[in-house]
Amino acid sequence: MIALLDIGNSRVKWGWLEGAALHTGRPCATSGDIEQHLSMEWTTPPRRVLVSNVAGPTLQQRLDAWLQTRYGVCAEFVRALPQAYGVTNGYREPRRLGCDRWLALLALRHGWQGAVCVLDVGTAATFDLLDGNGLHRGGAIVPGLNLMARALVDNTVAITSTVLSEADWLGHATDQAIHCGALNALAGMAERLRRQACRELNQPVSAILTGGDALLLASCLPEDWQMAPDLVLQGLAVVAREAA
Repeated sequence: MIALLDIGNSRVKWGWLEGAALHTGRPCATSGDIEQHLSMEWTTPPRRVLVSNVAGPTLQQRLDAWLQTRYGVCAEFVRALPQAYGVTNGYREPRRLGCDRWLALLALRHGWQGAVCVLDVGTAATFDLLDGNGLHRGGAIVPGLNLMARALVDNTVAITSTVLSEADWLGHATDQAIHCGALNALAGMAERLRRQACRELNQPVSAILTGGDALLLASCLPEDWQMAPDLVLQGLAVVAREAA
């Protein structure tokens, strides 16, 4: 089995390759016992494990030691490259691009035609643009929904709760108002950047939505935004196939 791990700040998603097909397993919390969870999920020992990790070096070292001890394999931690798999990194210092964003770009290049942008809504929210030639045109980073709420709690006296509560349009209570504000801030940013991309490239730009809070944001975006919940795993699958 070729196992694929997407370790985010809040959640760990995993999948495996069976031939060319990508399958996904049950996710778990990053703060939980990842090793026990994977031990229960993996019915077949992995012969390769490719990893996207944005949760820090301590977890990375722990996971790699566990994989070597239990399965006799070393984790293959993916890093952003200047150019690979049909994508040219747009960062001035390519290795400083987050591995999750790099892998999302690889998935876009191999899964969509023409220019395409992606909004990844997790602990942070990131927007990236890939043109039709595979050039990463750059991106934007803002706090995610819960971080926006936390910023209000930490810096105001009257707001004391970070619990977000849904509202139809405008909020009729503080928690609803925060929810509406955060959702529309992210949606407005994404649509403005997409429109700018269309003007800069002088062509339509496909739009992809991913990340743990993508479903919450979907109703605030135009209907042509496509959901792709496993984009980072798809990028890992690209690397696994190409580097086989």
